Order: sequence, then structure tokens, then C-alpha cells
Amino acid sequence: MAHDYDLVIIGMGSGGLTAAKFAASLNLRVAAIERDRVGGDCLWTGCVPSKALLASAKVAQRMRTADSYGLTAVDPEIDRNAVWERIRRIQHEIAAAEDNAEHYEQLGVEVVLGTAQLAGPHSVRVGSRTLDTKFVLLCTGSRPAVPPIEGLEATGYLTSENIFELEDVPSSFVVIGGGPIAVELAQGLNRLGADVQVLQAPPRILAREEPELSDTLTGVLELEGVRIALGARAERISRDGSSKVVTGTADGSATEWRAEELNIATGRTPTTLPSSTSSASSTTRDGSPPMIDVAPVFARSTQPVMSRETSSSRIGPDMKVRSLCATCFSQARRSTQMSFRGARLPTRSLHVSV
Repeated sequence: MAHDYDLVIIGMGSGGLTAAKFAASLNLRVAAIERDRVGGDCLWTGCVPSKALLASAKVAQRMRTADSYGLTAVDPEIDRNAVWERIRRIQHEIAAAEDNAEHYEQLGVEVVLGTAQLAGPHSVRVGSRTLDTKFVLLCTGSRPAVPPIEGLEATGYLTSENIFELEDVPSSFVVIGGGPIAVELAQGLNRLGADVQVLQAPPRILAREEPELSDTLTGVLELEGVRIALGARAERISRDGSSKVVTGTADGSATEWRAEELNIATGRTPTTLPSSTSSASSTTRDGSPPMIDVAPVFARSTQPVMSRETSSSRIGPDMKVRSLCATCFSQARRSTQMSFRGARLPTRSLHVSV
């Protein structure tokens, strides 16, 4: 049966962009759907802004410790708002160069802006339009996991989704979480002059890493001025004037932490996609429509859309993989190549820059 498209890609983040570029190089009929901004987490909320932040923070720290290089140490004058402006400038430069709809249209990819629904084994609906396709590649990524803490929603909080959109960057932060996102943010903010407290429930930060590495990094962070509370559990969030107050326990003792702003960095959860093929009466126990876990799924015509495949065919955030963007690049290319084994591969290699 002939289809209008060989491949429809849902999501234009790291995985989707790589798959779209690679599929276009195979002269396939490709459409890519994006509901927000082309570039996804990597460009707008993850790799690019966080590494730009760390670069500025590293320069500030080098200035403070210049005496260890035989130079005169100086205390840098820091304008965090200017650092944030630099981050946004870098993002828009990258978006203007490659991570934009026009660039992919020139490569032969039809870019469709809107929210996608899976309408059938070979159908994807975007608004009033239905795209008929041989294969569907789901690259919808993940979002911050937000813990159910009393008062959190009412008090307000930041995550990686919105912290880089701040116009006026606060001078103090409580960071809940002790994984890679939390730790790099804490060090970056602290080196840029903010007062930072990290609350980590496990007995050490970066709990998945080697204990010796975790302990060494804890010592470095504390030496630089980051305050780390291990065995800490946040039980309630409230506001007291201009401060946000976290009430909980640390090593079993009642404790309170205060700061201008609160950042939640307690992990990621896969983004899910509603299926329009489900009947109106088919709902989950809480009454919401059925959702499809799209992060680990590569849907093909010979396989049910809601099945889970092995990790080798996952497109999106594997919560156990540390280098998410590099993983998305390789998985996107591999899955596309596997689906079109008969297609002639391009003679030149695909280059993806972050």
C-alpha cells in the first residue's frame, strides 16, 4: 500500500532533528512535527544553556584562583542577568544557523507545526490534518519530574524548563535534587555569586556514579561554597515575604531552608502522547484519556504503537543513560537506517553539531 510519506517524525529535538536530516539524505518523503520550538531540550532548556552557564562560571572561578597559575587573583564583578542574556544570544545564534524549520525544509523535510496525535498504525493527526505514513518515529523526549511536595505548586518553583528564561536572576537558590542537572546548576550559580543550597535525599550526590567520584565532587563543591544537605527530605514549601521556605528533615532532624528561589531537579519523566484511536469511553482510572509512553517506542507498521522495544531502538531519554544527546543522535540514525534497509546510504557521513 502506498503512503503519502515514508516517515513522519514527532518531535524536533536532538533525536528528531538527527532522524530528519538522515532520512532526507536517503531521499525519503519525510515530515517532522513540532508543537513548540525546533531544537527541543538540547537547545532551549538543556545542553546549550547549561553549558553556556558553566562556561561563564568557569571563567569567574579562574579569575578567583588565578594565583594558582602564577597570576594575580581577582574577585570578578558578576552580573548574572548579563550571563543569562549571553545564554539566550547563543541559543538564538544556533537556532538561526541550523535548528530552524526553514533549514530542514531546504533539506527536503516538510515541517509541520502543531500538536500530534496518533490516529492509527499509519496515521498522525495534527489539528485538522491527517498525515498518512509508512513509519512513525516518536522523538518526544522528556520533561522534569516534579515531586508531590505540599505547597510546591502554590508557592511556585523553577525547573530546567524555565530557569533560563529568567529576566532577573535571584541571588539565592535552594536546589532540590542531587543528580547531574542539579549539581551542574548548583556549581554554576554558586561560581556566579549566588548562595546555593542543595537538598539530596540519598546519602550522597550523583548517586549513580562511583562513590569516590561523588565524595570528591562533594568536597570541591563545599570548598567553593555550595551547601549540601544529604539525607534531606522536603516535606512542605511555603513563602515568607520574599523568601521561599522548604521545611523538612535532614538526617532525621527537623530543618528549614530559605532562598529567593526554588529549583526542582529530581529527575526526568518521559513525555507522553494522547492517542486519538482510543474510544471516548476508554480512560485511565483517574478519568484522563489513555496515554502512550512515547520515549522508548519506535512504532512501525508491523508492530503495535504501544509496544515497548529493546533499548537499542529507543528514541528519547533512557533514564539510565548519562549522555542523552549523544544517545539520541545514534539511536535516531540507527532506527531510521533499520527501517529503510533497502535505501541507498549517502556517501558522506552525517555530521551533527551540538
